Amino acid sequence: MSGGTVAACSACVGLTFTLDPCQCTWGGDRFLVDEQRSGGQPYRDCLLCRGDGAVARPCRECGQRGERRSQLVLTVVNADTGAVASANVTAGGIEPRQAADKRWELPLTPLISELAAVVGATALSDISTGWRPLGHEYVALPREWRPDLPAERRDALVAAALADCSHNPWRVFHGRSIAAPTPDPNGRLAQLCRLADILFLDLVIEARNPGNGVPTWDIRYETPGGGVPATPRVRADDLPTALTSRYGTASIADVFDGFDLRGHDAPAHYLRAGAAPPDLPDPVDLDQVERRMIRDCEGWPGAQAIWRNGRWWHTTLRPSRVVETLTEQPTGQVSRQITTELVRAWEPPAPNWLGEPIPYHDCPDCDPGSSLRACHTCRDSRRVYHGAVVTVTDLGDRVTHANWSRQPVDAPQVATQPGGKPVVQPPERHRLARLAGRFDQRPDDLTELDGGHQLSQDLRDGIVTVHQPGDDPLAEQIARATRGRPGGRLLLSARPPDAPPLAELTGIALGLHLAIAITVQDHRSHAGDPLRVHGESWDVQITAADPAAPLTDLPLHRSLPAAVADCVTYLEVALAATVPADPHQPIPVPQTPQPCLVEHPDRLIAQLGQHHPGKPVTVRFDRAGCTVHLHEYGVDRVLAKAPTLSAAAAALGLPARDEPR
Repeated sequence: MSGGTVAACSACVGLTFTLDPCQCTWGGDRFLVDEQRSGGQPYRDCLLCRGDGAVARPCRECGQRGERRSQLVLTVVNADTGAVASANVTAGGIEPRQAADKRWELPLTPLISELAAVVGATALSDISTGWRPLGHEYVALPREWRPDLPAERRDALVAAALADCSHNPWRVFHGRSIAAPTPDPNGRLAQLCRLADILFLDLVIEARNPGNGVPTWDIRYETPGGGVPATPRVRADDLPTALTSRYGTASIADVFDGFDLRGHDAPAHYLRAGAAPPDLPDPVDLDQVERRMIRDCEGWPGAQAIWRNGRWWHTTLRPSRVVETLTEQPTGQVSRQITTELVRAWEPPAPNWLGEPIPYHDCPDCDPGSSLRACHTCRDSRRVYHGAVVTVTDLGDRVTHANWSRQPVDAPQVATQPGGKPVVQPPERHRLARLAGRFDQRPDDLTELDGGHQLSQDLRDGIVTVHQPGDDPLAEQIARATRGRPGGRLLLSARPPDAPPLAELTGIALGLHLAIAITVQDHRSHAGDPLRVHGESWDVQITAADPAAPLTDLPLHRSLPAAVADCVTYLEVALAATVPADPHQPIPVPQTPQPCLVEHPDRLIAQLGQHHPGKPVTVRFDRAGCTVHLHEYGVDRVLAKAPTLSAAAAALGLPARDEPR
């Protein structure tokens, strides 16, 4: 075939299925097994293999085809210009070389660098492997490959190695014309310390000692007073890398990641009236902090440096009680995991901004005698708070805090649920939407600091359904706002998502010879109905260039930047989905030396949504032009086709306001 060959799948040897050891062999022929794998004997009463010790599964490597494509495509895209260059890697295309461990490999990095030079891109990241920075890229050849073998045999072994890359056969590298400045670890740490001060949180640097003398590092925000997490987050092998690496805590979002899962045992307090953050911290000596923590780790499982009240507090982590966790397995066995909890050797002084304790009651839906912790009412915290501390920030120097406490309020009825339950709305001071205005942002831009999830419309606008006569609507509002929040803290960001312009993402998609579909649904006619969605909903989807590719007809993001950011986050999944499933069909090798002319489509697409209120409208761009779709009653109807969006809008009677870049 053009672009490569097909080789038998090495995983199933062409049989389309694999015979794998059953999970029950991990623990041997016993009902209660330890987490460590041992024995290799099947469990005689296994629910999966019935004691045979092996199970047949469809081959995932080849998709039950029995063969795989022996082709690897390397692509580099310059995000600033949209220029794209690609190379087709097949047997015989690259000269193998011997690595330091004496094994032979196909070196890919030189070829990728050549492609980057063609499009003028630098600081490459591999989109197809989670935005990993360019490193030593290669394809390992089978051990039997030798340069003195016959050419036919050498090519067959190379083809087999390329076929083993079929899980990721199209690797796309993203770069820019000018590299971003190199992150400064000291500056980043000072920034995180200052943010901890103004948010009234702890910044915790943690080093765990795995026993090999090289600590692993993590840096995160926590609620003061919480315990040490049982499972460490391993971010890097040294502190500077943890602060600046793309796989470490390179962004503030990474430092907040998992915040709501930690510290459920932390005491909850209101903020003290008049509490103010300390003065700007002195320059942080990163090397000094790291060296002190390495010393603290000697002879102990770990150490922490906690930034609180404008200074560092150091403590070791020491073993505490031993915990046994039992987990039912699909084999019918029960696995046992023994862990040793860690505690701080001593606790730093309490923060000076703590106010009165926030009262709470035990979650009524949790079973105190059960180890099951999947309760929706409290989201695993086992607490229902009677008060809250709401914090909104732009992640710069601007922040606002509000203490919410249960008190009698006038909450007029604004609607009725279909079942007859009244819907009420507490006063404006208990509506989160108003806080976005203090940062000159739209209420739709309010997102949770942990995970970046958009805030629910009911919580944002203060819409409460009264389930039982006499229920306190403000208590319900507070309980919902603090559900699963450590310390009763609701932490929100009031800033647009970090996302490239839609025109830039469109240029990348077209440069890769793919299509991009933008869907909008205008709900603004529902503004007077608190039970219906308000504002606009968006979705951005990159698909194969095939016009028959399915389109999203249910946009869920509350703004276009949020939809673009989500598309970029999961771009590796979208690119993988465009690779032809049939191994006999080659992967395209896109070349776009000259950038595609791309319009700025934002306003025109929004106008199309306004022209069809309440109905999803999709604008699809590919290299052939633009198509406008209307989704109505489950039917996709094409409204217009044109070379450009401006022409399509004009054909539909809309004014063309946007200009190409």
